Amino acid sequence: MTVAPPPIGPEKRASISKGCVAALVVGALVLVGGVVGVVYFFNFAMDMVADQVRREVEDNPVIVEHVGIIEEIDTDLAASANEPGVEVFVFSLTGSKGNARLTVETVTVDADREQVTWGRLRTQSGEEYDLFPDQGPKPTQ
Repeated sequence: MTVAPPPIGPEKRASISKGCVAALVVGALVLVGGVVGVVYFFNFAMDMVADQVRREVEDNPVIVEHVGIIEEIDTDLAASANEPGVEVFVFSLTGSKGNARLTVETVTVDADREQVTWGRLRTQSGEEYDLFPDQGPKPTQ
């Protein structure tokens, strides 16, 4: 003969329900915190790349002539994602002489430096200029 366990009382059911809700809330908070952390880290990393690219190109004659002093550089993630190659980035530049879009290909030298190996500037009027005309057209991926 098998003996059935005693029925769970309403107090015990409420305790189990509260525990499940608490576990779900904690899990959701950990998930949201993880996503926020990843987004923050990604934005921080892209800001670092933008600053490194800025230092690489700010004295380039093409930039100086058409943009002037770079006042702001913002990564255009959507445009960068549409470019072929992992190390190709697109930036929006705001300068003392005007605004432009900068597309560059980089090579990571070390943790503190991205070297620009190819670049093209597109002004607001639609004119395009190679940053390094002696290197020829952009390498294909």
